[in-house]
Amino acid sequence: MAHGFNAAAGTPATTGVFNPQIFTLENGMTVALIENHRVSAVVHMVWYKAGAIDEKPSKSGVAHFLEHLMFKGTKTIAEGEFSKRVAKVGGEDNAFTSWDYTAYFQKVATKDLPEMMTMEADRMQNLLLSEHAVETENKVIVEERRSVIDNKPTRQFAEQLQAATFLHHPYKTPIIGWYSEMSSLSREDVFDFYNTHYAPNNAVLVIAGDITLPALKELAAKTYGKVPSRPVAKSPVMKEPPQLAARTLEMRLPNVQMPLWRRQYVVPSYATVGEDKGVVDALEVFAQILGGGESSRLYEKLVLKKQIATNVSVYYEAAKRGDSTLVIDVVPVDDSTAGLAAVTSAVEAEIAALRVKPVLPEELQRTVRSMQAEAVYARDSLMHPATVVGETLALGLPISYIEEWPTRIGGVTVERVKAAAALLDVKASATGYLLPAKKK
Repeated sequence: MAHGFNAAAGTPATTGVFNPQIFTLENGMTVALIENHRVSAVVHMVWYKAGAIDEKPSKSGVAHFLEHLMFKGTKTIAEGEFSKRVAKVGGEDNAFTSWDYTAYFQKVATKDLPEMMTMEADRMQNLLLSEHAVETENKVIVEERRSVIDNKPTRQFAEQLQAATFLHHPYKTPIIGWYSEMSSLSREDVFDFYNTHYAPNNAVLVIAGDITLPALKELAAKTYGKVPSRPVAKSPVMKEPPQLAARTLEMRLPNVQMPLWRRQYVVPSYATVGEDKGVVDALEVFAQILGGGESSRLYEKLVLKKQIATNVSVYYEAAKRGDSTLVIDVVPVDDSTAGLAAVTSAVEAEIAALRVKPVLPEELQRTVRSMQAEAVYARDSLMHPATVVGETLALGLPISYIEEWPTRIGGVTVERVKAAAALLDVKASATGYLLPAKKK
């Protein structure tokens, strides 16, 4: 919006990236602490294991709509008062919704954490919504869609290509919702989602900052521990059927500033890959070698050598509840049919080369060292560790997924990178061209 496993109680994970201390309250709520005593401040996050893919048919956007309405008040906090209280103590608050989860957070001084936990636990069970509040906020999310999606060519393009990438999985539906459905969401729809998914036993609390484990345990028990658990409906696991034909999408819009070539391949995530988790690690390294920066294969070939593009990037997200996508973006110099064909051929040639000829050991080592260094830098802030740990636990992944990541990445071999390249099946892909409107 917002405004847009259990380890033994308190046992640190093996030496890793963030070393979170994890315990579970009696009501089933998972709690993670990442201690950082450099400043007297904390990030306080609550993650619900429910997002856009948990919405019922014809109710697209309700998860995001509820995220907005969670700021409207409870039996003890007046409408609009939540964020005012956070601001009064000099803090920041916000929230965000994804396909897989919804998260709420505040950044405050450590002394103000008890108040934040009290307020967040309160709206976990005591949300109040008037018909007027729902109707008013519905206009807000419709306007948000208009300004953030409908008036921005790149966002319209991304939405359309995402819908073309997946045949059946809910990932094809935009998080904000389709206008035809989100504009008619009701108070009943919102409370149905709230009562179905917002419970302590379906949530994760993450605290990063200047507090000790005993102090957090006491605070969590006094606040969230008083919220009763309740049955939580589990959404059916939607599986993508075999994809037998590649899709191609062309969008021409009058306010496109520069053309964009994008291809999305459906590939496994950590959750869907099966027993051999090393496949996902190899995909991450492969994505970095292919298009991760100015030393990547695609940048050197398309931008520097062939000069048919001004920029390239490759993105792969391993942490998902369903299958993921490997996304390749190219900004072509020439947006003619021949120019776009040249980009397509060049990208496919680089992928084919990585399938056939193993990457050079020194190239692999350089890439891996760079990725491992990023994990070290990630420790420096409060927000980033809280976000990574929270996402991991909200997705139901083992904490080893992040704590052992540098070691696993370091174990990726040239042969595994070659095998990762072979996972990119053009039949399981969608290619899009975002182009300026033709001149009349």
